[in-house]
Formats: sequence, structure tokens, C-alpha cells
Amino acid sequence: MVLLESQLPAERPGGKEVEHAASTRIQDGFASKFTSLTKVLYDFNKIVENGRIHGSSLQKLVIESFADEQTLQQLELQNEAILQSFQNAVSETKTKIPVFSQRVKNSSMKRMVQRQRLMARST
Repeated sequence: MVLLESQLPAERPGGKEVEHAASTRIQDGFASKFTSLTKVLYDFNKIVENGRIHGSSLQKLVIESFADEQTLQQLELQNEAILQSFQNAVSETKTKIPVFSQRVKNSSMKRMVQRQRLMARST
């Protein structure tokens, strides 16, 4: 049996536009949920920060009537402050490592000498 072109279903007028609109609504829904979740995480982090690493001074993430770019700028403020804190911690650690390494080395040497003395006494 041969299908004739006239028997194939014709595209609905505006079909592509309807598909695009539906896809856009789905993406907008995901974006909205993502933004809301980001706000919840940000606000929760501010509550538990409590004297530890402090991010930006913004106590809550503002998302209502804000464009995505404005929300991202708020997150950047938070991240920059935390990143600086991490960089400071790494710098402090780097300066302490040689001292700590020397202590470990000295301690290991002392234990080795003590073992040798014990072995010498037992023989």
C-alpha cells in the first residue's frame, strides 16, 4: 500500500510556536524553583554561619523583583568574602607547615633514638 502525501497529517498552524511556548514555561518553572532553592540555601547558611566564616553582610538573599543578574551579584558578594577567608586560612597554614614538619621530624628522631637505646639495653 502506498501512502500518498495527501494522507500524511498536515502540520497544525502555529504548532512550533505552541511547542516553544510550552518549553519556555517548563524552563521558567525550573528556573524559578532553582532560584527559590538557592535563596533557601543562602538564608540557611546565614543562620548557621554563627561566628564561623562570614560571607557578605547581606543577611538574606533578595530575589523578589530582582533580575537573575542581580541575584548572581548578591551570590558573588557572599562567595568573594568566603573565598578571601579560605585564601587567608591557606596562607596561615602554609606558614605553619614548616614549623609543624620540623616538630614531627624532631619527634620521629626522638622516638627512633629511644628505640635504639631500648634495643641496646636489651642486648
